[in-house]
Amino acid sequence: MLQLVECVLCLREPVAYVPILKGKAGEFLALGHASAEVQSQIRPVMEVVPDCDVRDLLEAFCDRAMEDVPNGMVLTVDCGALPAAQVLKGDAGGPMVRVGESLSWRQVAMCPVFRGTDTDETLAEVRAVMAWHQQGGCLRISSARDAQERRPDEERVREMLRTLRAAPEEIDLIIDAGPVHSRDGRTALAVEVLDTLKHMTQWPWRHECVAAGAFPVNLTNFPRGRATPVVREDALLWQQVRDQWRGEVPVSSLSTSSGAPAARQGPLLGRAAVGVSSRPCRPAGAGRAGHIGISRH
Repeated sequence: MLQLVECVLCLREPVAYVPILKGKAGEFLALGHASAEVQSQIRPVMEVVPDCDVRDLLEAFCDRAMEDVPNGMVLTVDCGALPAAQVLKGDAGGPMVRVGESLSWRQVAMCPVFRGTDTDETLAEVRAVMAWHQQGGCLRISSARDAQERRPDEERVREMLRTLRAAPEEIDLIIDAGPVHSRDGRTALAVEVLDTLKHMTQWPWRHECVAAGAFPVNLTNFPRGRATPVVREDALLWQQVRDQWRGEVPVSSLSTSSGAPAARQGPLLGRAAVGVSSRPCRPAGAGRAGHIGISRH
């Protein structure tokens, strides 16, 4: 079993944490068993992982969401890894609209993820899901150095918003820096992230998140049975971005656990983890900054 205790470094409080998780049974189970305090502070992004039978895959994903997503939590869903083809023969709709419809029947609130490379047909499905669930949408952009997709320019952003019939204030922005495993890589990524932030924050997005991950690629040489501290390159990346970012802090309309609008805040940190800890995060600055503890059993 692997445990990863996440801590979030942010510009202001209160703050939500945005874990990006694979939409599998273990991740849903961890989400459902997290403490109420942790659940109130997170807004998870679930990625639908490709499988041979898309119909069964989507059915299982929605069943798990109905079973384990806490009442009142909005589930941001990313179907970007799936083919956009229709799910059922003779029936309109690709994976996004099928998931949106199914989660609506199950009374699970959903926010759909879209990208600058999506076709008009896919964006039309995102628009339909946004209309059903009334939870807005989420624009996900990669700033990883080896990313194949290009950052959307101003015209493309305006075009997407027109197609979605949405204002920027209805859209969350995720800037995904990808994995970071070295100081040199972190420095280069910080430049990319800051450049993307500068370009994208000319629009008043509902909320902004900078995502990165630094879980070790290989655990072979880690000792068993005890916690081993490793450098938290993703947290250090966030510190660099936070310290160098000089942009205006946008208003966030995400809610706190009390239901009141969250305070004005800057970009958040999120990324995929092996598991969601049921323990609340330590405040920023507690313990050794830039380190995580990994235990292997």
